[in-house]
Amino acid sequence: MEGAKPKQPVLPSVRCEAELRRRLVAGEFGPGDTQLPGMDDLAEELGCSRGTVATILRKLADEGLVTIIRGYGTFVAPLPLPAGGLPGLGCQGHRRISPPLLIDLLRRALPLMSP
Repeated sequence: MEGAKPKQPVLPSVRCEAELRRRLVAGEFGPGDTQLPGMDDLAEELGCSRGTVATILRKLADEGLVTIIRGYGTFVAPLPLPAGGLPGLGCQGHRRISPPLLIDLLRRALPLMSP
């Protein structure tokens, strides 16, 4: 084919970022307070360098998808709640809520519900 352009190679950093985003969006790590594997393990799983993983994680943290706690690890950020309130309670845009956040909300709500 004369008119077809040759495919441009995909940079490892672009491929690794796309794969990590896919895994986060697919819920592979779970929402909220779920710790991601260490950078060395992620680098091996994704097939890129530790430095590339560090750069990707900082970018994802800047976007609010993960939280990096120096010395402890990287965690999936909790999903934001809809503006109208909690999922399943008459608000639009039902979303999952992280188990630790749900437990915290229930602990706060139960004393308010007692007679």
